[in-house]
Amino acid sequence: MSESTKLRFHKKRSSVWGRLPFVDRQETKAGYCSWAVPRHGGYFGGCEAGKALAIIYLKHLRENGRGLGGELQYVVLDMCNLGFSTRKLTEQENALKGQIVGFFCLLEDWLAAAVKHGGQNLDKVENAKLLKQANDWLSVQDKEITHEPD
Repeated sequence: MSESTKLRFHKKRSSVWGRLPFVDRQETKAGYCSWAVPRHGGYFGGCEAGKALAIIYLKHLRENGRGLGGELQYVVLDMCNLGFSTRKLTEQENALKGQIVGFFCLLEDWLAAAVKHGGQNLDKVENAKLLKQANDWLSVQDKEITHEPD
């Protein structure tokens, strides 16, 4: 993975949410995409990169609380390519979008309470190490892990 595609924190952005490494601009979307993570690393690398980014998100939630209306649903919508885009959604996609928003808004309320009252271990985790871990895992291929021949 090249340096230009590596995830990084965006420390100069005014929005606390926009500073997270998985939030960035993409050509296919107006504004910020809440899951601008390169589609690299294969399945296994993707799982491990996702875990590292999830911990970064939980730390963010512990330190900053839940934003007005929450953000987790936007992560999932962008993962599913159902976020704000110029294309018109089908009736089924729109129903799924509503289900995602309702489901993840409620989960985010519970997650915010959980990390606020029981997330002390998150205070010990370093964002820089998590980000390095995510980028490292995005650079692997499944065959490197499973030792399958080319």
